[in-house]
Amino acid sequence: MALAISRKPYTTDAISEILLHITQMKGVPLLAQTAIRAIAFIIEEQTKLKITDSVTKHTITALTPHVAKIQEELNKLTQISQELAGIQDINS
Repeated sequence: MALAISRKPYTTDAISEILLHITQMKGVPLLAQTAIRAIAFIIEEQTKLKITDSVTKHTITALTPHVAKIQEELNKLTQISQELAGIQDINS
């Protein structure tokens, strides 16, 4: 029984599938099946965490310049508002 396809990359999905096939082989004790399934679960969870971390970093990198620009514009508006308030005080 071939568990892996030759030259196929070992992605998380491929590894999980191989582990599932191992647990279904005849003669694999229940304790081994449970341990192998736990390993497959841990591998998938770690992959999800890495993807989430990567997406978070990319999002922060992409948004940081925009947030800085918004802060800059907010500072300009605050300054203009203060100047207008000062002009209004002089005219009162």
